[in-house]
This record gives sequence, structure tokens and C-alpha cells, in this order.
Amino acid sequence: RGLTMAAILLPAVMAGLAAVKADALLGAMLAITGEVGAQHLQIGQSTFAVASLQRLLVVGGGKASRAMAEVLVRFLEPLALPLQGHVNIPYGQDDAPLETATGSVQFQCCGHPLPDPHGVAGTNEILRLIATATPSTLVVVLISGGGSAMLCAPAPGLSLDDLRQTSQTLLLSGASIDEMNSVRKHLDRVKGGGLARAIDDTGALAVSLVLSDVIDDNLSTIASGPTVADDSTFFMAILCCQRRGLDKQLPSKVWWHLTDGMKGSVPENLQFNLTSVPTYLIGSAAVSRRTTCEALTKAGIAHVSVFDTELQGEAREFGATLANRIVELLAAAPADLQSYAFVGTGEFTVKVTGDGKGGRNQEMLLSFLVSQLEATNDVLADFEFAVFSGAFDGIEGNSPAMGALVERRVIANVAAKPNAAAVLRTFLDNNDSYTLFSSLGAALEVGHTLTNVNDMTAILLVRKST
Repeated sequence: RGLTMAAILLPAVMAGLAAVKADALLGAMLAITGEVGAQHLQIGQSTFAVASLQRLLVVGGGKASRAMAEVLVRFLEPLALPLQGHVNIPYGQDDAPLETATGSVQFQCCGHPLPDPHGVAGTNEILRLIATATPSTLVVVLISGGGSAMLCAPAPGLSLDDLRQTSQTLLLSGASIDEMNSVRKHLDRVKGGGLARAIDDTGALAVSLVLSDVIDDNLSTIASGPTVADDSTFFMAILCCQRRGLDKQLPSKVWWHLTDGMKGSVPENLQFNLTSVPTYLIGSAAVSRRTTCEALTKAGIAHVSVFDTELQGEAREFGATLANRIVELLAAAPADLQSYAFVGTGEFTVKVTGDGKGGRNQEMLLSFLVSQLEATNDVLADFEFAVFSGAFDGIEGNSPAMGALVERRVIANVAAKPNAAAVLRTFLDNNDSYTLFSSLGAALEVGHTLTNVNDMTAILLVRKST
């Protein structure tokens, strides 16, 4: 109990995190078969005759894309293909070139969640390299979460500032990732299949590998789908803006661009997967969920189940009702067991109104903490509990934490302070969850994990002794 709760729950979560690292996922997608001189390279379900390849070009962007590049290049190094590449990665990751005897892959640190000039410069370099490809070039595209910001090439007539202001407006509105990307894909030359179009124009061989950070693993949503057909339209982008009341808040040039697109004056993005770039999903939150559940079962938890694979909605609203949701989960589970664990994945949103430091998972947990302090009846009175919620890229919001872990002892410590509920609600109203959890020793800081799948919320309950 107490620390024991965290000692059981956190290792299980970290096992789920380890299972979605690039070395664990990408290796299963790669194979070299045949004798020297007649070898074949298999990437996903695509097979390439090694003898026909004269050059390897590695490009991409996202939070896991450096780690993906390292696994790929080291695996292919024995083939001794001439190598070039450029990959955009977030600030804080290692940007040292990946060198081999036959070439190198360069890395560009750039902004997230808002695009910046370094991201634009890196994307332009990727497009320049792709333009040099020939039919004997193999282009491997490595895409992961965060790529929507890191792969940025403003459409003609739009500036980086236009895209930054649009992204910031969407973020502050609490728009979902699908809503955000339906807009961003129509303002950019590489999103919505734009990168695939650039590759198709060269006649090069190509394959795209994608690590999902979205709820339904929709390839057109992950990093705004640079190598797949766009399942959204200009009309859908405009509807999203109007639904959120943003049509008057966006830069005028952005709104004109979207309306021109709806009228047919601007071409739609790539439609119906009319591309020669096969795109494969290498992993997602399904892997982290399964591994975390297995670890909890091995730890001796009597009942372990997945309670949701599509966690979404306003973080504070979910947190405010979490205790009652746990009661419902317990009611649906086998009765009278000593311990229970429930695991869910997804991504909450936050409508930012304050100027504090935090993130969506910490905001959800702070709302849960406030609800527990304000409750007149402890609906979880029979249990010790721990609730983890965090982002698997290691950094969420404008905080240095991946999330936080709330235990009953944390609530008891806070409750002992004067006006605890009112004080905590002030933190919540200022979107300042990290400041609070850091002061309580409940914030979890692990740094960049070099991967990125959906966020996880994991709940552990152990029945109190009678």
C-alpha cells in the first residue's frame, strides 16, 4: 500500500512504454533474404531486389523518427548502399548525424506543437533530397507523432506565421487531433499525401513506416498523413473552424485559402490512395496496452482489463467524473477480489484559459484530485488506489513531465491543508497542474522517450484490510 501501489503500477506502465520503442517495433518489419548477389530487402510487406538499388534515402519527422532511423540504418548498413537522409525531430533530442561508411542521415531539431523556421528549413531539405531521387533510389519515410508540426511547408500564399497562428488558435480551442489536422492538411504542401506526391514525381521506389499516436490509428491523421490519401476536405476544414467559432480568429489569408479550396480554386489533397508509396503501421497504443496489462497480471493483480481504447474529451470533465467511472468499472468486474487494474488509452484535450504550466493528463488528474476533495462521500472508501495518466513521448503540454501519479496518500496529504479544495481549484482554473504535482512529488519526469503512441491512463485498486 502507499508506495507499494506506485511500485506495482509504474513498472507495468514502463513495460508498456518499452514495448513501443523503435527497436522493439521496427526490427519485426525488416528482413534481408537470399544469397549475396540475389538478396531481397523486405520492409513491411514490400520487397525490393537489392541489386536494383543504387541509393538509400531516409526522410521523415516526428518524436520517434530519430530512433526509427537509427534502427533502420544500422539494419541496412551491411548492404553498403550509398546513404543520404534528413529527419526532423523535436528540440531536446540528439541532432548529431547518423554516420555510416557510405553516407549519413542528418537531423534537424525543430518546434512542437507549433511549427518554426527550423521545421520549415528541414522540410524544404527533405523535399530537395526527394527531388534528386531516381527509379533506382529507395526512399524510406519514417513518420511518428508530432510530425504535423515538425514537417511543415506552407502552401503557396501562406506564411509560417499564418500556420503558427492557426495551430495556436486550434490548440487553445480544445480541438481534437482529427479536427486540427483536417485544417492543417489543407494549408501545407507535404501533409495530406503531399510527400507521397513528391516521391511519385521522381519514379523512385519507396515505403513509409508509421508509428501511431492517434486513437483509431488512422494513417491519414498521424502527422497529418504525408504519404497517404487525405480523408478530409476543404469543406470539412471549414466546418471544424466554424464549429469551434474560429472562423473570425484565423489569419485572413488562411480563411481565404480554405474558402478558395472549397470553391475548387485550390486543388484538393491526394485522394483515394493514388500513390506508389506503400505505408505500414509499425505500432500503436494497442501494444502498450497489452504489455501493461500483462505486466499487471504478472504482478499478481486479480482482475486486469482494458476499460477504454478511445479516451478523449475535455480533460477536466473526465477527471471530475473519474471516481464514479471507477465505481462503474468495479461493478462490472468480478466481485470481492482483492485487487483490480483498469487500463485505457487515448488523448484528452484542454481548453486553455490560464497561463500556468501543465498538460492534458496532469489536468485530468488535478480535476480528479479536486473532485475527491470536494466530494461529500468517498465512493472509493474500501480501496487504496493509484491513478497514472501520462503521455508516452515523455513530455506533455508546456511542462517537462510526461504526466503524474495520484495515490490516496497524496489526497490525504493535500486534504490536511487549509482550504485545500479551493486552493487546488485555483491551480486547475489557471491550467497549472504541473506546478502543483511537482510540489507534491507526484509529477513524473522521464525526459524524451524517443517514441510516441497514445496517452495511457492506468488505475490500480487494492482492497483495504478489514
